[in-house]
Amino acid sequence: MDCLLNMVSGLSVRGDANSLAEALADGISAACNASMARVRRGGNRHRPVAWWNEEIAKARMECHAARRRCQRARSSPLHDLYAAVFKGKRREPKEAIKRSKARHFQELCDAADLQPFEAAYKLVMRKLCRQPMPTRPDQLNRIVHTLFPRQQSILDL
Repeated sequence: MDCLLNMVSGLSVRGDANSLAEALADGISAACNASMARVRRGGNRHRPVAWWNEEIAKARMECHAARRRCQRARSSPLHDLYAAVFKGKRREPKEAIKRSKARHFQELCDAADLQPFEAAYKLVMRKLCRQPMPTRPDQLNRIVHTLFPRQQSILDL
């Protein structure tokens, strides 16, 4: 806000309306850029996972390199050799991910034993409570009647 006020106070009415409008728009843009963080629109929008580590990243890069080498050597006499290397490298990231997930899960269980309402609790509640609970009575009635439809009583038969 201060940036915008400083910019506006320094403006003087010179030139035509178009140049004044452009100067004002530039000043507002500069003030907005200074006061608010920009949202990054990068290529990778996935949230990082806790079990990812350097071992997995290295195995993944080696697997991709072996795959590219195998694909480029399709017409080469060395294709069978590269295909065998790729087949072995393809297994490594999967095994590294399984080991890392198991290790992370064990650490999470150990942490839950020590402090039950810390990280493990928050993780589970974040997974369970992604959508807010309905609060409108008509919506709740519809959900209850859909899940538990009225059935004819055995005595009425």
